[in-house]
Amino acid sequence: MRTIISSVIALVLLVVSVTGHAQDSRATLERAAAAMGAPGLTTLEYTAAGTMFDVGQSAVPGQRGPQFSIKSYTRSINYETASVRTDLERARAEARGGGAPAPRQIWMVSGDHAWNVVGDTAAPAPVALAQRQFELWTTPHGSSRPR
Repeated sequence: MRTIISSVIALVLLVVSVTGHAQDSRATLERAAAAMGAPGLTTLEYTAAGTMFDVGQSAVPGQRGPQFSIKSYTRSINYETASVRTDLERARAEARGGGAPAPRQIWMVSGDHAWNVVGDTAAPAPVALAQRQFELWTTPHGSSRPR
């Protein structure tokens, strides 16, 4: 009986401790968000350059996929319209096989629609919808937006 009572007391103290800690953490995150201007943020854009590899496109089983140099990468997010535009320009960095060259690609999502643009051709991409919406709402500013 003492073991049960001790366990219940320990559990209650743990819950009280965790609840207090969670409230402190929430207040800290809210202060950080306010300092960054998150409550009034409606759009976000960032750019990058670097290297990427095509997964599952290796010419030899068990080896990494082909390497590409990212010439430019721009992601534009609009939280008011729930839309994202990702503009990616890449070039093959090595001669080994696999991976479509597609030098410039644009991936878009707006509301419940996703599509890809390669060159002058736009094509629906319903299979990418969930992933692109997930990427939108898991950005630091998107996670605080009501859905």
